[in-house]
Amino acid sequence: MSDDLRVVLFFLGIFLCIAAGVVTVEKASCNAKTEEIGFAARWSVMAGCRIEVEPGQWIPLDSYYFKQE
Repeated sequence: MSDDLRVVLFFLGIFLCIAAGVVTVEKASCNAKTEEIGFAARWSVMAGCRIEVEPGQWIPLDSYYFKQE
């Protein structure tokens, strides 16, 4: 294996470890923010943290606000 390939694989491994850590932290953050509001929640790389406000209707958590009546 050439030295150039080793360097590329090394940095690719570092990048993948960092990406996995970021995903884990973001999922945990989403769960922590939504655990007490009573809505189903999910997180994905493309959509971020979303909550289900009505059956089949998912909105970004940042768009939700509680309006007391």
